[in-house]
Amino acid sequence: MKKFSISFLIFSFLSILVSCSSDEGTDNPLETGNGGTIVSGNPELNTFVVSSDYEKLLTLDASTGELTTVYEFGKFNYVHNLPHYENDHLYFTTEDNSINAIQLSSKQLLWNTPFGEYDIEIFEKSITACEDGICYAAGHNGVFIAVDQATGLEIWRYSLNEDGSFDGRTSADSKPIIKGDKIYIVAEGSSIREIPASIHVVDKNSGIGLTKVNLLYPDTSSITFAGNILLIANKNLYAVNPDTFENIWSFEAEGMGHPVVSGNSIIVHTLPKDTNIESVLHSIDLTTGNIIWSIDTGFDTLYSPVIEGDVVFGIYEEGGNVAFSRNGRPFAVDLATGNQLWFRDDVSIRSSPTYANGMLYFFGHDINGPSESTDENSGLICMDANNGKVVWVSSTLAPFKSITPVVVAENGVFGPSYYTDQ
Repeated sequence: MKKFSISFLIFSFLSILVSCSSDEGTDNPLETGNGGTIVSGNPELNTFVVSSDYEKLLTLDASTGELTTVYEFGKFNYVHNLPHYENDHLYFTTEDNSINAIQLSSKQLLWNTPFGEYDIEIFEKSITACEDGICYAAGHNGVFIAVDQATGLEIWRYSLNEDGSFDGRTSADSKPIIKGDKIYIVAEGSSIREIPASIHVVDKNSGIGLTKVNLLYPDTSSITFAGNILLIANKNLYAVNPDTFENIWSFEAEGMGHPVVSGNSIIVHTLPKDTNIESVLHSIDLTTGNIIWSIDTGFDTLYSPVIEGDVVFGIYEEGGNVAFSRNGRPFAVDLATGNQLWFRDDVSIRSSPTYANGMLYFFGHDINGPSESTDENSGLICMDANNGKVVWVSSTLAPFKSITPVVVAENGVFGPSYYTDQ
């Protein structure tokens, strides 16, 4: 297996880059607007929402929020990450270091396959990806496996651990990206163990490692494809050739969220250079790495924005009363200019949103909701994407015990941008 290091990313940034701030778009504070029709989706196409409540796998009616328990795993065996949906079946990882298949109509667990061995730990397991009858996912022990989608039988396994073992502690919570006969997976690094984050390219059919690229920082990282360019978010943002990993351009920052691409625009939440308490939503030119527009988004939280047509849905972070808590405010801006379309100051958002056919689904708090109880106004929220108005709240769910919502609709499956754009 070839091993490369992105040492070339250390060199000075290209002269075409501008600083992580821009005069364009930053002087216009976000203000509440009346809203209108800004997206063309039909909410009636949304069938149900998939989420969880600790050990329980749940579905909710997409129109009403009515909740159904599909399956309950054993104690402390939590539903861990976003599922792959296909033909009445869900494929997903759980806390016991396994990948599972459930049939929704019968509410039956069809199979359960460990990543080498069962081991209940809170460490990350990856989102599951399935294609051509095979499912791919990674456990918290650094074991990345391919299993038969019908039976759960293991086909091959690959180690994401630095030493090549199958009993390590390498997490990979992102979704594997399948491109032709290759699979791209990001393994998280560890500053404590001095292990860098890394990208592994694996042969889809054999599980043989083709390329491993050590990134510069152990920071939480993500990747996405934009045509023949691979975007790597690893503290900074890098545009590289996916075959050679040759650098095209780099964008410097103190932290980088998941990049979302539409046409020639990259939309991404960043922590600007030389600050640790602020965040900015950037539109960056895919070809050059230049800033198109920028919007101040409050405190240092890196959400994943959503692009639908000519609209960007983002989050302004107000900051919470508890350390590491989230207290964002959703907004919509024009993709081309960054001009505001609407902003809701009366809704607190605590997770990256999922867009599906004119609706946004996320965890949060409807501050001026119908109940006098904060708990009853908090949970999984369905919001009209055209104007930011809350449609319903399922108060049973909360971000600390539930997976980010995935929406199954007549015209596709929708999740947050780091799930859908892959």
